[in-house]
Amino acid sequence: MEHSLFIAYVAVHLLSVLFAGTFGYWAIARSEMRSRRWFGLLMAGVAVWALLATAGLLIVDYSTLVILQIASFGIGLMMPILWLLFTADYTHRPTRSNTVIRGFVVVYLLLLITALTTPFHGYYASFTLHREPLVHLEIISGPVRFVAIAYIFAGMVLGTYYLAGLLERGRSQITTSTLILAGSVLLGIVPFIASILGIGPVPTYDHTPFGISVFVLGVGYVAFRYDFYALDPIARDIVINDIADAILVFDDRLRLLDYNTAARSIVSDLDDGRLGTPLSQLHPDLAALIGETSDGQEMELTVPDVDGDRYYLVKTSEIMLRVEPIGTVVVLRDVTELRERERQLARQNERLNQFASVVSHDLRNPLNVAMGRTALAAEECDSEHLPDVSRALSRMETMIEDLLILAREGKSVGERERLDLEEVAIASWQHVETSEATITIADPATFLGDRSRVIQAFENLFRNAIEHGGDSVAVVVGITDDDRGVFVADTGPGIPEERREEVFESGFTTNREGTGFGLAIVKQICDAHGWDISVAEVDAGGTRFEITGIDSIER
Repeated sequence: MEHSLFIAYVAVHLLSVLFAGTFGYWAIARSEMRSRRWFGLLMAGVAVWALLATAGLLIVDYSTLVILQIASFGIGLMMPILWLLFTADYTHRPTRSNTVIRGFVVVYLLLLITALTTPFHGYYASFTLHREPLVHLEIISGPVRFVAIAYIFAGMVLGTYYLAGLLERGRSQITTSTLILAGSVLLGIVPFIASILGIGPVPTYDHTPFGISVFVLGVGYVAFRYDFYALDPIARDIVINDIADAILVFDDRLRLLDYNTAARSIVSDLDDGRLGTPLSQLHPDLAALIGETSDGQEMELTVPDVDGDRYYLVKTSEIMLRVEPIGTVVVLRDVTELRERERQLARQNERLNQFASVVSHDLRNPLNVAMGRTALAAEECDSEHLPDVSRALSRMETMIEDLLILAREGKSVGERERLDLEEVAIASWQHVETSEATITIADPATFLGDRSRVIQAFENLFRNAIEHGGDSVAVVVGITDDDRGVFVADTGPGIPEERREEVFESGFTTNREGTGFGLAIVKQICDAHGWDISVAEVDAGGTRFEITGIDSIER
């Protein structure tokens, strides 16, 4: 019986040494686990503590046993601090500036000094040697050891509380692994309590190191079953719980590891009971789509819903541990509203095309007839009314052309090329009836843009200057001071400040002969290029339009 008990005690302690050392090495050298340094030190302390307990069973000399027991006190007193450092850092709490941990360090140092000197005063503990049924020291607790007991309990419970904070928001493997780890800590204290109360196979033996075995077994189970080393729970909370997109996390065999609330709208009856289920069983259509999708590629998934089909953009990303893929994250973004807006836009464009056809054929044809008849009438008779009719018909023709530009070209631009500011400005100027007006190019420069649409914009700006500034208006084209914009300034009457935003609205005009569409077309062209246009302040009078946000300007 005594021999069997001896072998059992030694075996448990040696297994604790083996497992704790393995987990500590794995955490530091082989994993990407957050706080692996503190966890490695914690496991190293556990291994040393178990090793001292093993040595205590093999040695029979009283003095040597006392030294080993005092060393064990020092390691045991260090455990709460290492546990607090690990759990605080793992849950993104401060470590160096943590006043609670600093307080524990101060208490640890005082207790350590008392434990190291206890053979001289006995305030921490005194010892009695027993040789049956095992050679061991009975620890007779002094008053300071009861303080140490409270200190150890407080540290282990506080660290467990830090981990418990993950349970409030976490789920699935994070919740389970954290719960098991915290439970292992609390259960590991049971042998310590049993030793204080004199309960156990050997009532006078300190069974505290057996609590180490419970803790190590809990860590081992979590590490292998839930891949605790490779996961950061805080990142998981932020990325998975607090995001509106549906997220599903799978292992390397596409078995479900985790999900967020939004994923329940895609996978029916999704709950924690389905963790470990293959994707092919959870959602066959999604599994088939992912089978055709490479890492980082986006594809679209249609999911039937009671209110109609919903559309999701699906993107997959591999989870890497060093260079090895260990799983896959699938992100599904609901683009149903976007697709509905695209359909509405397509319907609007179709109506615009129909409108443009009506304007182009049904209005322009009779207009051409009217203009031709007016010209013939002017040859046959001299009437003071015919010039007014001709001007009205010409204005109608201009309005039709502007409407066609707005309807057909909209906010689209063609291929961009490098344009010479002076060349496109002069080309635009030649398309406008300028009379005695003049143009000056203040700054030679080039920029990227759709040539035909940029010329349209300049034409409308020049036409606007002449219509409001008169036939002798002077126009200046140049580059803004920050080299990120083009300006068109004129010597006309200017635009009142309260109307500077209105001028870009379709139909707005202060000229009886104007159509009200010219500056709206200019703004539309600028929007299509990703530029901004505004009316700037001009101290000397006149109007200055600034087109900004042109990052491609080169002088």
